[in-house]
Amino acid sequence: SSYLAARRTRVDSGRAEGSNPPASTWVGKSEPLHIPEPGTILAGKYRVDGVLGQGGMGVVLAATHVTLGKLVALKLMRPDLAVDKGASQRFVREARAASLLRSEHIVRVIDLDTLEDGSPYIAMEYLEGEDLGAVLARCGSISAHEAATYIVQVCEAIAEAHAANIVHRDLKPANLFLTRRANTPCVKVLDFGVSKIIAGGPLVDDVASTDTKSLVGSPHYMAPEQLISAKSVDPRTDVWALGCILFELVSGRSPFNTGGALAQVLASILRDNAPALGDLCPGLPDGFITVVERCLEKDPSRRFQRVDELAAALVPFTTAPAFIGPRQARPTAIGVGTPAPMIPVEVAAGQGASAATTSPARAADNRGRAWIIAAALVLLVAGGYVGYRAMRSAPAPALATDIEVPTKVEVPVKIVPPAPAAQVDVVTPKIDVAPAAPVLDDKPAKKPAPKKKSKKLEDDLIGPSFQ
Repeated sequence: SSYLAARRTRVDSGRAEGSNPPASTWVGKSEPLHIPEPGTILAGKYRVDGVLGQGGMGVVLAATHVTLGKLVALKLMRPDLAVDKGASQRFVREARAASLLRSEHIVRVIDLDTLEDGSPYIAMEYLEGEDLGAVLARCGSISAHEAATYIVQVCEAIAEAHAANIVHRDLKPANLFLTRRANTPCVKVLDFGVSKIIAGGPLVDDVASTDTKSLVGSPHYMAPEQLISAKSVDPRTDVWALGCILFELVSGRSPFNTGGALAQVLASILRDNAPALGDLCPGLPDGFITVVERCLEKDPSRRFQRVDELAAALVPFTTAPAFIGPRQARPTAIGVGTPAPMIPVEVAAGQGASAATTSPARAADNRGRAWIIAAALVLLVAGGYVGYRAMRSAPAPALATDIEVPTKVEVPVKIVPPAPAAQVDVVTPKIDVAPAAPVLDDKPAKKPAPKKKSKKLEDDLIGPSFQ
């Protein structure tokens, strides 16, 4: 689906269900937004093609640069916010923050300017795909492998932001856009509009100080310290939000979604532990559950202290299993009951397509052949060794080793004639024993004169451990 359809679907469903609204929509009322008609030329260079989505801050349009012929996403502010100095400054800061960061997992800003009426706009790269909020609305949940793959990419983007002293402060599925990079999924972080600028970075926070009693962010993903005071927000606040997103991606529900009023949600974040993820999603790897639980520690000092630590903990879960059966209860991010072409199963060179589609029965037959071949090799080596020792040590029973060779070996597998490709030719090495070699007995052998070399052949054959 296109960015246009995906964004419109998310906005319409969000209004209908009233769940997880954007950060600015639940704070207060807004004036009706006038949306330019298709074909309208804005700022003398952008032709409006349609509406991508609407929110509390304004509207995002699909537009074409009339000179370059380039398709862009054009973000406009609501008229009542455009005249608010603080809101306008935050809008501009969003563009500056995104343009400062170079990660491929952050939406690219192309232009920042003002319209004819003086209100600011941001031109961003046009994306094909859908945000993770739309994925959840369509699929319900995704696998731990997919969730880990997506969030590791998000961590890369947020790590760069944190290095620039920028805390996103509004991470949620709707602000993580899933697109494609060649044949692999690529997640891009959207909306730095309510980000916090920490002193000492390349950006200067020219926005009026936020009231410490005001809430900035999306309630279901806000950390406890974020609810208490905006001054307490730091990079670990984004770690909490990523933990909430991981929880929701694999379970289909927010960890603190009480189903009640906003006050109940906030109280649950401050007071309650998240539900046991293992009970909600049986079969999840224990290590994955541990990662999510650590992100959701109430005490920031007990969480991952940096997003790169979180990414490192998630990397082991980004590898797809060798055989993936049907997933009726947990469809992929591509669609219910359909394969996931965005996450291809890589086949080692030389294996061909058959290696990725081997059935369990065929695999069992292969394992049976392997056990039979291995047992034959063991018997062959053991028999040759015992025969050689018996020949060399028959006159010296004191040094003989009691080895019982079973006359019959029972292998608990069905013997299937090996396929030509699996046939193994075993070649028994020949050992030439000198007929005149001395025989060992109970008495210690006398050391030969240094000038004689008669024991060299014996040493080469039986080694110093038998002397």
